[in-house]
Amino acid sequence: MSIEYSSEALTFAMVWEETLIKEETEDGGSVESKISLPVYSSSYVNTILFALSTELYRIGCHGFTEGEVPLMLGGLDDKIVQVYDEWLETTEITQNMALQYWLDFKYLTAMCNVSSVNTERNKKITTVVRRIETNIDPFDWDVFQPHLTGNLHGSSDEPIICTVLFQFTVPPSRLSLLPPLGLPSSRTHTTFC
Repeated sequence: MSIEYSSEALTFAMVWEETLIKEETEDGGSVESKISLPVYSSSYVNTILFALSTELYRIGCHGFTEGEVPLMLGGLDDKIVQVYDEWLETTEITQNMALQYWLDFKYLTAMCNVSSVNTERNKKITTVVRRIETNIDPFDWDVFQPHLTGNLHGSSDEPIICTVLFQFTVPPSRLSLLPPLGLPSSRTHTTFC
């Protein structure tokens, strides 16, 4: 499959949004333009996390001790970094592909990163992120980065959704972000169809 075809397929297969931006010209005027950026992680990323969660539930990870879950997630995070690093060495990617892979990689490592104290892991994550970013035009990256980071936070900062879908892949430190679930009020009416 050619790289141009792959990039086009990626653009249509993922959810991208158009954002209107205003830029100042050299003569002091302003120009409006539209940029397209990925909104969510790729479906394959969510499929992998859901399959992992399903398998962990099947083997009974609810019986894991408190220390085993972070250890398992740390090992998973290391493997994700290794796979992306090796893959980037042998694969040529377009700017659009790099934008989606940046979001996917950052999302995966956010979901599996159990703490920020592992400086060696954080260095490797930063190295892979920089390698992905080298495939993005530096001028474009300055414009894209704040919007893409916002999309990343919108994807990974939904603790209820992440916990329901990915159950045991959410690090225990992220569970404290969940709002308390109260009992339904007497005014709540449930209709069954």
